[in-house]
Amino acid sequence: SSSQANSQLAYNPISGNPNDPPLETSDYEVRSRIALSVAYTHEFFKDAPTSIALFYNGQSGRPYSLTVYGDVNHDGFNQNDLFYIPKNDADIELGTVSSSGEYTPANAQMYKDLDSFIANNSYLSSHRGQMFQRNATTAPWNNSLDLRLVQTIPAMDHRFEISLDILNILNLLNNSWGYYYTLVNPTYTIVTLKGVDASNGKNVYSFTSPKNNTPWSADNLLSRWYMQLGIRFTL
Repeated sequence: SSSQANSQLAYNPISGNPNDPPLETSDYEVRSRIALSVAYTHEFFKDAPTSIALFYNGQSGRPYSLTVYGDVNHDGFNQNDLFYIPKNDADIELGTVSSSGEYTPANAQMYKDLDSFIANNSYLSSHRGQMFQRNATTAPWNNSLDLRLVQTIPAMDHRFEISLDILNILNLLNNSWGYYYTLVNPTYTIVTLKGVDASNGKNVYSFTSPKNNTPWSADNLLSRWYMQLGIRFTL
């Protein structure tokens, strides 16, 4: 997934030894997919067929892992450690740590935000008290529907075609439809390691709630409808 061998260790989510990762789901897996194509051709005008085609594609979202920013297991990498899903507020320390190791708890809102984030995700909420498994869950199911119109115009012994492709027509019909939800990377950093609480040796983290309270967001380009006009002349 990168141009350097070092990155295969640095960005491969693990909960133990990066040199001996367990066999897990691929970053590129498409778990389920449905594709449907329907086409209809009719001569509304003599020797000038009109073709209408629809293509639907529905597929499961991109697999992803939740990780910690910081070197939790001291393997020399700070972006590859999987997140432990706390059972409750008492199972994780949020806040800051001074240079002397003194822990200052975060305000109650940060704990509420993290709990809301976990409760809003079916995998997280059902695996409290466990390590997040690499690529154990996916972004939401995505639907796309494209339309193609082709009008043939006879020109002596030649063919002249005008085509119109409307991609993501769902978004054209309703601006609340056709959103493509995904993650930029196969990992999402959920918390940042702030240090170690000297009184008990526990790690201390900080959490910032994302705008939509999910690891994924709508792709800015693929969630829009767009069209293209084509002209073809056949000798």
